[in-house]
Amino acid sequence: MKNLMKSIIITVAAVIPALMMSVLCFALPPQYSKTFLGELADKYERLREIEEPKIIVVGGSSVAFGLDSALIEEYMDMPVVNFGLYASLGTKIMFDLTRGNINEGDIVIIAPELDPQTLSLYFNAEAMWQTLDSDFSMLARVRGSELPDLVGGWFEYVSKKSNLWLTNADLDPEGVYNHASFNEYGDISYPRPHNTMMLGYDPNKQIQLDPSIFSQDFLDYMNEYIAYARKCGAEVYFTFPPMNATALAPVDDEGILEFYNFIRENIDCEVISNINDYLIEENYFFDSNFHLNDAGVRLRTALLIEDLFRTLGRTEALSIEIPEAPERPAMVIDEGREDVWAQYFTFAEFPAADGVIAGYTVTGVTETGRGMVKLEIPTIHNGKPVLAIAPGALSGCTVLTDLTIRDNIISIENGAFGGAPALRRLHIYNENEMTMSVSQTGLFDDAAPGITICLYSKASFDSYTAGYYWGNYSSMMKLMP
Repeated sequence: MKNLMKSIIITVAAVIPALMMSVLCFALPPQYSKTFLGELADKYERLREIEEPKIIVVGGSSVAFGLDSALIEEYMDMPVVNFGLYASLGTKIMFDLTRGNINEGDIVIIAPELDPQTLSLYFNAEAMWQTLDSDFSMLARVRGSELPDLVGGWFEYVSKKSNLWLTNADLDPEGVYNHASFNEYGDISYPRPHNTMMLGYDPNKQIQLDPSIFSQDFLDYMNEYIAYARKCGAEVYFTFPPMNATALAPVDDEGILEFYNFIRENIDCEVISNINDYLIEENYFFDSNFHLNDAGVRLRTALLIEDLFRTLGRTEALSIEIPEAPERPAMVIDEGREDVWAQYFTFAEFPAADGVIAGYTVTGVTETGRGMVKLEIPTIHNGKPVLAIAPGALSGCTVLTDLTIRDNIISIENGAFGGAPALRRLHIYNENEMTMSVSQTGLFDDAAPGITICLYSKASFDSYTAGYYWGNYSSMMKLMP
């Protein structure tokens, strides 16, 4: 009897917290609905509600930032669903969410970013829970290996959601990375007049046109998805994302042709686009090497319509006016000044794409600097901006506990925070996370455990916790008084 009672008590003790967590998960109002990820519920609803033959464009954020769906609808006379959102969700889950909603007569266009993460079976449970927060019915479309990952991330999601609710956090990021930035088609309609990247491209995200960026398991899964869509009666095509030509890793014409032929030979649907057409001048881009500004959207949409017309044998003349690439605002440099913190660091020149020295990369810390408890990355060195932090830059900083970074830094590489075993606080004074590019995975893999990312305004906290680059590290973030 004692053993039975003990078993009952243990079972009840285990079940009650799970029940309470379930109540918190499903009963509390959505906490991420105003964020960028909150948009997926609207895209999913549009996908399900359109019963007539439709065009579904599946991909990542280059689809969200790169289409004028109303223009496509005008020329194709079919409703359009922009079903791209965020690379950190993974391409596979975007495929899976469309299953059950592909019908006879549909056109499915596959358009992922050409990046190893999006061309793999990568999945991020934290990001997915934030999208599910606005519509839990999408759970029914999660399949395969993602289910254990979602279960594993459930407690962390519920804990964060509860804390946001208890503190009345009201996540509502300023700028483009907000649910309100999307129109009814799922396109981003937030005004983007020009390129906002300091160098015109993101040097931390070079575009590699090499077959190795495709994982074989992704190719297999995509081909299975293509077969599924065809069984549903849809036509399926592959197109390229818009790519910032300045960000292209060195490759000659023969290499580009080999890459193009690899795609044609390994994907079981027609490639309807010429890859060279989608290598686009930098001034048509906005804040990343795959995100277009307003003029760029018009250009890319016209390219896709032309591709569809040609593929479908339509001979009508197209007369879509393409605006000239808007000029990028000149970079303002405070010539001749030296930041007092520069004496504690070592540097390498940071060349722009044209070879001109745009600024400096922090590569290490001097002997004096390695003995300091607090350091700040300098803003200016030799009269030029300090722009980046290299891997291993903090090596040997055994007593460093606090590092401050300001809004001059545009790129931080994985491994930058390694070699500083006592580092506990990263103080960021930059309101817009998109201006400081980092990898969405692995940034802190070599760093000391337990680092807190300290943010000093609600605007920056909302920007980073729900951000495109930094959002995956939101569990490390704290809004400081």
